[in-house]
Amino acid sequence: MHDSWKADSRNIVFEDEAKAKIDALTIDAKVLSNRRPPYGVAGGLYDALKDCGGDIEIVDNLQLRKACELFFETEGNDIHPAAGVAVAGMIKSIESGKIDKSKNLMLNITGGGENRFKSEKKLIYKTPDLVIDNNTDIEIILKSAESLF
Repeated sequence: MHDSWKADSRNIVFEDEAKAKIDALTIDAKVLSNRRPPYGVAGGLYDALKDCGGDIEIVDNLQLRKACELFFETEGNDIHPAAGVAVAGMIKSIESGKIDKSKNLMLNITGGGENRFKSEKKLIYKTPDLVIDNNTDIEIILKSAESLF
C-alpha cells in the first residue's frame, strides 16, 4: 500500500508478486499482510487518506514490537501487532516532524488485552477446518473454500 500511495495510485502495485507472497509470511502483524486490501475501492483507504490529507508510514517488526511494549508500559494493556504498527507509525510521524505531538492526535487501538485475557481464562482452541499453502493455485483455493459450505 505504501508504494501505491506514494505513487498516488488507487491500485495496489507489486513489483514482484512472488516476493510479495514471501514477504507476507515475515510480517508480525499478519492481518496487515493481505495483498488485496480494500485500499482502492470507493470509500476505501485511498479515499480516506486523500480526504484527510493522511499518509502511510513503513515500520518493521522491531519498531512494532517496541511500540507494543511502550503502549503496555504507558497504558498497562497489551495490544495486537496491527495496533502496534499504528502506534509505531504515529511515533515515526511525530519524530520526523510530519505531525505535531502538541496537537490532539487520535489513534484507534484494537485488540487490546488479549494476553491478559489468555493469562486469566482457560482457552479452548479450534483447529482449522482448512489449511492452504501460500503457493496454492487460486482455482484449488476457491474449490477448497467452497467445500466448507
